[in-house]
Formats: sequence, structure tokens, C-alpha cells
Amino acid sequence: MPADSSAAAIVALDPAWRPAATESLRLAAAGDGVLYLLTSPSGGGGSSSGSAPSLRRLTLATGEEEVLELSRVSATPAGLFADPHSSTSVLIAHANGDTVYVHRSRSRVLGKARGLLITAVAWLRPDPSRSDTREVLLGSSSGAIFEAALEPTRTSRYRQLFTLSPPAPLCGLAAEPFVSQGAPDDKRLFVLAATPTRYYEFVGPASLEALFASYRELSHLGHVEVEGPPPGTAWPPPHKGSSLDFDRRRGQEGGGRGSGASPPSAFAWLSARGVYCGSLLFGAQAPRDSCVYDSEMRPYPPATDLAQSSGAGSASPAALRWPPLSLALTELHLLVLYGGGVAALSRLSGELMCVARPPAACGPLLGLVREPAQGGLWAWGEGGTLRVSVNREERHMWRLHLEARDFETALACCSPGAPSQRDLVLAQHAEHELSRGAYTLAARQFAKTGKSVEEVALRFLSLGQKGALQTYLFCKLDAMDERHAMQGTLLCTWLTSLFLERLEGARGLEGSGRGEEEAAAAEEEAAVATAQAVATAGAAAAAAAAAEAALAAAKARRASGAAARARAREAA
Repeated sequence: MPADSSAAAIVALDPAWRPAATESLRLAAAGDGVLYLLTSPSGGGGSSSGSAPSLRRLTLATGEEEVLELSRVSATPAGLFADPHSSTSVLIAHANGDTVYVHRSRSRVLGKARGLLITAVAWLRPDPSRSDTREVLLGSSSGAIFEAALEPTRTSRYRQLFTLSPPAPLCGLAAEPFVSQGAPDDKRLFVLAATPTRYYEFVGPASLEALFASYRELSHLGHVEVEGPPPGTAWPPPHKGSSLDFDRRRGQEGGGRGSGASPPSAFAWLSARGVYCGSLLFGAQAPRDSCVYDSEMRPYPPATDLAQSSGAGSASPAALRWPPLSLALTELHLLVLYGGGVAALSRLSGELMCVARPPAACGPLLGLVREPAQGGLWAWGEGGTLRVSVNREERHMWRLHLEARDFETALACCSPGAPSQRDLVLAQHAEHELSRGAYTLAARQFAKTGKSVEEVALRFLSLGQKGALQTYLFCKLDAMDERHAMQGTLLCTWLTSLFLERLEGARGLEGSGRGEEEAAAAEEEAAVATAQAVATAGAAAAAAAAAEAALAAAKARRASGAAARARAREAA
């Protein structure tokens, strides 16, 4: 189903925050209830150009801004990684390998990590007894994974846990604790590590050292791999933002996604060839097992589709093309961010539903971040942040399920205020049953549609399916409103005519190979159906009496035939 203008409102980009006229937004990240915004004077990329960057913490609930102290680093900021479990901690990676840790209102350079270009970070859930300590996994541009315990004034633990082979920059890291099924004291850990072309799973004990030690023993590390980017195209720097996102709605209350104890149910990975999606299941895995199932690749939309569905806006269609920069999962869609807009792809079919484009003041988009507590999304560019609103995203699900011939689900997804959707689903369901020769089922479905009786009747008559036509007429009568007495009478008359024709056919069988008893049975069935049709339509009493008389005659004929056969058996 091609994207159209009616789908454009599924995703909207609304201006939310703008830097001062003399500044540009360089990096953004989201913590629990806050946005971290790193700015620098316009025209300057950061400390390497002599212009010191500024870091603001914006409280989303109140709009309050706080400028945070930053340790001086003579290099350009390259990545911003906020703690999703708190509103107090953030890491700033720099191009020269220096990393600044900001906790509350103080900052320091991580001396033990000097020279390490951090490109991905996973924040572990904090220990309530050590409120000022943050344990993190650090992924580097060379594919190395480190563990660090960050305190306000020192790094109490720092060690290398693993190195990917072959080396590749990490562009996404996630760590999820879970408990073994049936053994609540058996705590385990799931780590997902992504590069532009591969992702790796690590499943095992809750101890990071023990977890990765079991994988260091392996001669070959299992992984999922995709092809590299198309020839002649460049992949974006991996430290612009995480290439992973998770669906955490399951188990959350109040509509928020949350960063609490509920594990994610699905993930998406922004790979070099498309969005790789998979479901997650935790609980029964042994060490080195996989937590991923039902995975599939959703290719990026062709550039022509992006240009055609982009609608009006300031950015040119060309700006929507390769490369995609970031992604986010919603309940029913994959949001893929390009420089010129946010494309919404259906999670069910992978189809492009719409593209939302930023206002001119924002400039080209650079990233997409999610506030973990409520699940709010923000796109950002040098000109500020944009709130990403997802509105009535279920509106097209009925059509996607219909195209997949999942008629029951399609019917359930139809909007109550759009009877035409329901009518189309029912009609296509009927056509499907008709095409496979299930004429009775087709008749029942056609009876629920708004198609004219004459049109459906001609279809069944042309197929020689008078029995299905009778079923169709009966179903129409059952559903008919009492106010349509005239139409009911006409349908009843038609049904009576069909059954009388059948009755004559049954009588004509007498003396044939089928015998008297079979003829009487057919006669009785026709008479019963005639009586029901007359009663349903509320037709004249005389017609009902005639039908009842035919029924009585059929029963008498059957009784007489049975008695004659009994006498014949006794005589024999």
C-alpha cells in the first residue's frame, strides 16, 4: 500500500526547544525525565576550534534548564550518552579519545579510559545501596567492550571484557538482567552488541566478568550478519547515536514505556542494509542461548518512495535519501530518521506509510532520542529539538492485515466510525471464500456486506450455487431490520420460490433410484425451510399455512412409506 497524504499525520514533528541565536545544537541524549543538550557557538564544532561547548540539562516536566560544568577537553565532542535510569549522569565522548563524566553538577575526565573512542554505552541498573555509583559497559570504535564503575570522583573499576573479531566499531550496546524461569534466585544477564553489519548476543550469569569469560573461550562467536552498505555510499559515524531501540511497553502501566524492571519484548537494529527486527523472550535460556526469535529484515524504502511521500516541507527530497541516521520503535511502526525527515515503516509489512519533515529553522536532522520513563521521542538538528508525535498509528492496520488475508484481525482493527472499512474487509473475505469454492461461507460473509442482493444473487446463480444463494438470503433475512418489511417480504417470496422449486424436484424423484423415502426427506426439508422463511419475513398467514400443510404432507408421506416397508419386511 503506497504512502498517501492521509497517512501524513501518523507522525508529526513539532518544535520543542531552540538554542540561542549564536549557538548550534551539536549532540543530544535523553535520561530519566530530562534531555541533555550540548551546544557550541555557531560555526564552531567544539573545543578543537577554540569555542568551548556548553551542556544543558532540560527537565521535561517543568521546562527548567540547568547549565552543567564541563571539564575542558581540547577536542570535538563526538558522542553523548545519558543514563536512562536517572537524571543525574551523562558521558561525553570526544574525538581524541577523552571521555568526560558528568554526575549531577560536577564533571571529570575518565583518566583510565584516555585514548578510547567510545561509540556505544550500556548503563546497568543502579544498585540502590550505592546511589552515586554507575556501572556501565563501554563500546569502542575498535570493537572492544569495557566495564567501568563510575563514582563522582573516581573510577573504582575499569577492565576490558571482550574484543570483537574481526574488529568493528560498536554502534549499539544494551544490557538486560533477567531471572531464570522457575528459579527467581538465578539471576542472569543478556547483552546485545551491534556494529553496522553484525550483532552479537551474550547470555549468561549476572556477573559481567563471568558472562564474557564464557564467550572468550569460544573459537567462533555466533552472530547475525548482513551485507555492508550499498556500493558508493557512506555509512554514518557510529557515535552519532545508538543503532538499537527496544519495545518496553509489555508490563508497563499508564502508557509509558518505562526503564523499570520489565524486560523489552522486541528490538530493532539499524543495520547497513535495513532495519533488523526481532522479538525477545527471557527466562528459559541457558548460558550462550539466544533470546531472539521471529526476526526479519525490513529493507530501507527506495529513494523514489521517500521523495513521493515526503509532502511539503523545507528539505529537498534528496535529503531524505541515504544514509539513515537513527531509529525508534513504536507500537506499530519503525521510525527511521534521515537528514530530511522521519520515515514511518509498518512493523507488520515493512511498507513506507509516511515521511514527516522538519521545519526550516531546525536544519537537517542529526539524531533521534527517547526519554526512557515515558517513552517520548525527540528528533534534533543544529537548530534545536522537535517533539515526535505519533497519532492514531493503528488507522491503517486493518488494511495491512487485510492484504495479509488475516480477515478476523483486519475486522477487529477497523475504525468504529468508518463502516466502509468493515464492508471492504467482509467483501474481500467473501471473495476469498468464493475463490476457493467455500460457497456457503462466502454466502454468510456476503450477507454482512452492503452489496446489493441482486449483484450477489447473480454471482451464485451464474455458478449454479442455488444452495449458497438460499443461505445468503436466509442470512440477509436474519439481519434485516423490522422497518424494512417490504424488502423482507420480497426476499421471503424469493426464498419460497426457490424452495418450492426444490420441492418439485424432490417429488420428481419418486420412483427413481433414490426411492420414495429420499424424496419424502427432501420434501420435508424444503417445507421446513419454507416455513422458516415465511415466519422470518412476517409474510401473510395464508403463505405460512400453505407451508405448514406441505410440511404435514411430507411427514405423512414419510410415515406411510415407512409403514409400507415395515409390512413388506413382516411379509417376507
